[in-house]
Amino acid sequence: MTNVSGASGNGRRSAEDPWLAASGPNYSQDTIYTRASDPQGHSKLIHVPISTHLHGEIKALVEGKYFPELRTYGDVVRDALVHRVRYYIDRMKAEGKPTGRLESAWAADVRSAEIDAIREKHKAWRKLIEDLDSTLHTLIEQGDYDTAWYLIETNQDADYMSEPMQKRMAQVIAKHTASLESMARRLPIIEDVPYETRLN
Repeated sequence: MTNVSGASGNGRRSAEDPWLAASGPNYSQDTIYTRASDPQGHSKLIHVPISTHLHGEIKALVEGKYFPELRTYGDVVRDALVHRVRYYIDRMKAEGKPTGRLESAWAADVRSAEIDAIREKHKAWRKLIEDLDSTLHTLIEQGDYDTAWYLIETNQDADYMSEPMQKRMAQVIAKHTASLESMARRLPIIEDVPYETRLN
């Protein structure tokens, strides 16, 4: 059975970095590694000439659809590179040759990818908080208090965020909660009807 890293049977790419998968303990020669970039979308483009005979073999592999995961020439080349580089490193280790430069470069790429992932995560959190702040302000200004309360209730739990972001979210919620409570004191008492019912 052939395993696939970087592509699934339905043709969609996974979020797994092919080299991280191949350099880890779960590496297998039977796995096909086809993803062209890391999870952050980073990639490098290389151009290399190859013999006409090798090109013919690659073409036959793709067009023959012997392996559905190999949909393009690039898929074949990427898979071959991952396996061969893994072989080189394993052989160098077995022969007692230093692989520090290769592993250092790989480690640097991993650290860079982690930094990019954290940056993107914080960017998404900031946008969520800013959007919530802006939306709540608009809803309260328009008098749509039910929807505002609903958004506050559904965004109370921010445990998935970092502590500073949780504090910022709490500040936004507290600010608009105070505004809603102030409005409620000035409005006549109405029957308490569940929010979902009011939407119907």
